[in-house]
Amino acid sequence: MATLQKAIETLAQVERALRALVGRAAADGEYDAVARLIEAARAVGDITRALKNGTAPKKIPATSTSGTDVPVDQPVRTGAAKRGARASKSPRARRSKRPPARGEYPKFSRRGDDLLKTGWSKKQREEYVHKAPRRVIEAVAAAIARRAGNGKLFTAEQLFTPDRPLKDPTTGEKHPGYQGYVTLAWFRTSGLVQPHGRRGYTARNAERLPDALAAAWHSLPESAD
Repeated sequence: MATLQKAIETLAQVERALRALVGRAAADGEYDAVARLIEAARAVGDITRALKNGTAPKKIPATSTSGTDVPVDQPVRTGAAKRGARASKSPRARRSKRPPARGEYPKFSRRGDDLLKTGWSKKQREEYVHKAPRRVIEAVAAAIARRAGNGKLFTAEQLFTPDRPLKDPTTGEKHPGYQGYVTLAWFRTSGLVQPHGRRGYTARNAERLPDALAAAWHSLPESAD
């Protein structure tokens, strides 16, 4: 068991290192590398969780170097109850007596132009899904690009608040704040922004974030739900 634990710790270190490299690749404008590194980090993370749980690793959706999806077996994502925001509950929501492994959630995928964040409700003991449309993600990236130049710290409250919500640049439509938090969670998991505890976040090359976003988007697995 000591050897297995060492393997799990080593893989966790590799995943952290890969996610750190995502930020560097984005800063250098290596957007193809961003997509590949995110995919590699996700694959290592799945292997780590499989070792912890004693299960087989999932098949990882692949992307080509051009960002076009390659048809492969895709994991099934399930809907569930809302938690602090509007979200639909699916009758297929997965209930489990086994608590999920640490680091297993959140999971991110995309469906059409929507980002899906799948989390785990400890109270309901099932998955729930929150989503954010692509236009909100682009609005958050643009807000970071304006505010976080030269490695400047920023907070979510500086990007959007109830009194100053995110707006669609074309229609002026206001977006719910939770969609901004879903977006930031994905940016953080993907390595596009770096968290600094309660101080906030930084983006290594904020002005290039909208371009890095396109590569990261195509690296997301496509939801089968």
